[in-house]
Amino acid sequence: AGGRPRGSLTPRISAADCAQLGVLFEGRISPNIQVVKTSECVAGDAQTVRGRATILVVEEPLVSRFLRSALTNQGYDVVCATAGTARAMLRRDRASIQVLVTNMPLEFAAHPDVPVLYLDAFPDPSIADAFVKLRVLAKPFHPRLLFESVAQLIG
Repeated sequence: AGGRPRGSLTPRISAADCAQLGVLFEGRISPNIQVVKTSECVAGDAQTVRGRATILVVEEPLVSRFLRSALTNQGYDVVCATAGTARAMLRRDRASIQVLVTNMPLEFAAHPDVPVLYLDAFPDPSIADAFVKLRVLAKPFHPRLLFESVAQLIG
């Protein structure tokens, strides 16, 4: 019958490969693609990598891994966290976070001064009023746009 032959290997693609190909996952992966972890950034873990500015990422685990890989390769410190952990971090030490990258910016409306990069397949334009500095990227997007948007929010 149809489908993949039994015993065939599933193609593997890493977040780094995706970055080079200009692919950003939308959270839906074809059943014939297996994503290989290139770093350990799972929502809920507050893991940091050394770099020049600190980016706080609150996204789905797969997207968080991609963002961590891509932004780390650009020299940024990247902290991946759940929304609750991120809110606590912003309350404790807002000055240490230069940019928040998230698909749920309204979770952080209590911090309107934090620069936000809002990622969504269908962004809500009314969210712009909640933040002093906000950029929107509609998924999927090219990593170059990610890097330009983060640099503009920092600068």
